[in-house]
Amino acid sequence: MSSSQYTIGYSPNDFFYVNAQNNNMMPTEDQCNSLQINDPTWTTKCNGDNFMDNSLNCVNQALCQNKANAVNLQSVRNKNDGADSKFLDSTSVFNKTILNTINLSIGILLVGYLIYKNRVLVT
Repeated sequence: MSSSQYTIGYSPNDFFYVNAQNNNMMPTEDQCNSLQINDPTWTTKCNGDNFMDNSLNCVNQALCQNKANAVNLQSVRNKNDGADSKFLDSTSVFNKTILNTINLSIGILLVGYLIYKNRVLVT
């Protein structure tokens, strides 16, 4: 399955992010770094009754984490797109080489047959 078939969840033009940016809710890079988005305590901070106390931080953490994951996916996708192109190019070269080998083999056999068939017998 080609990597170009996957859609990336973060796009600056996506409704969710445009809404967050228009309402000045999208956290800056410094805010994302200070939130420590991969800290496992966010699970308890943002569940149940704790969410009401930390709602803004929970939303910011989710926005930052989603953006970070999307950036990682995009970099992987870019690497895979390059690998896909390289694979297709290598396959194309391989197929051309096989075709040339078959053509040359048939040509050599045909020339050999014609030489044998049209030889002049010297007596």
